[in-house]
Amino acid sequence: MGFDDETSPGRATLTRWREVLWPASRRAAPFATGLYAITDRPERVTALALSGHFTHLQLRIKRSPSTDDDALRSAIRDAVRDMAGRSATLWINDHWRLALDEGARALHLGQEDWAGLNAEDRDDLQQRRSRHGVRLGLSSHSLWELARARGAAPDYIACGPLWPTTTKDMPWLPQGLAQLRWWARMAGVPVVGIGGVLEERQWRAGMAAGASAMCLVRAAEEMVANGRLR
Repeated sequence: MGFDDETSPGRATLTRWREVLWPASRRAAPFATGLYAITDRPERVTALALSGHFTHLQLRIKRSPSTDDDALRSAIRDAVRDMAGRSATLWINDHWRLALDEGARALHLGQEDWAGLNAEDRDDLQQRRSRHGVRLGLSSHSLWELARARGAAPDYIACGPLWPTTTKDMPWLPQGLAQLRWWARMAGVPVVGIGGVLEERQWRAGMAAGASAMCLVRAAEEMVANGRLR
């Protein structure tokens, strides 16, 4: 449940673990069930929201050597502005400081991104959660990552990949519905299923297995265009 730089449990670590073991000490924000769309195109955020199919949207722009911080900041600002007052929740992947500077209220971090933060950054982020209601989702791909994610007391934990996916390089074996069902029982927080969800039967099966939400990445635009998946 800890991190490499936590050689002994300090105050911040003990506080975090207390929230895991006694969740009544922190009242988590309600997590709406339904479909969760992921896009790397900020100009599509509004269309995804207006489609009415998604209760959660994530803007996932991965940093590259050519990434311009001003353009990244502008994209996040536009997405936050376009989602203001809408019922769907906008989650910003990575770039957490930029996102918070631009008014984002919900963040998603991969395991490597979360583990890559130093202790001060993790404490800062947790303070923003407890004092200002910032929400946090974390990825997990294995039982060890599930334990570490739960140790951070996030608002949800993503489980994946459920099925083979080509959206990004993925060294992890597909989890399948049996693992998703176990994740949903053991995570202690809502679980979001992700990876290879291309058909309606898949996301419905994931919800039946206990997922609070199911992610559509490549299939999100198909849902917008056709109102359903094949």
